[in-house]
Parts: sequence; structure tokens; C-alpha cells
Amino acid sequence: MEIRQPTAEWKEIHKELLKLPFCHIRQRLVRVIICFKNKKHPWEGLCYSCLGYGIKHEPMYTPPIENMSSLIIF
Repeated sequence: MEIRQPTAEWKEIHKELLKLPFCHIRQRLVRVIICFKNKKHPWEGLCYSCLGYGIKHEPMYTPPIENMSSLIIF
């Protein structure tokens, strides 16, 4: 069985995924609330997915180390 190496395009995709907001509660990439009218809005920068359930937290911008086994970066 031959193992193929990831192409340069996949390396770039993995790098971009690491820059996106990651919710450690829901264990996935999430949307973040950004308010353009009021810079000091109380929900600014909070995890949109968890806010609907009453949980207020800011997502991380890199996944935790224990979850990086599925992301291979060369």
C-alpha cells in the first residue's frame, strides 16, 4: 500500500484552519460575534454557538493539543 504525501495546497488549508476560532466546549470551529456599531458590546468576541445555550465564553484560536491528532502538518 502506498502512502501519499499531502500536497502544498493541503498544507495551506491546515494552516488557515488553525487561525479560525475553535470552541473547546463544542469541539469544533465556530462563528464569533462582531459588533460594528458598538465596539464595547457585551457579546463582542463571544462564541455564537454556545451563546444560544446561555454559555458565554471566548473561543480559542488554536485547537487544544489533544485534538490535533486529526490535523497533520508537515
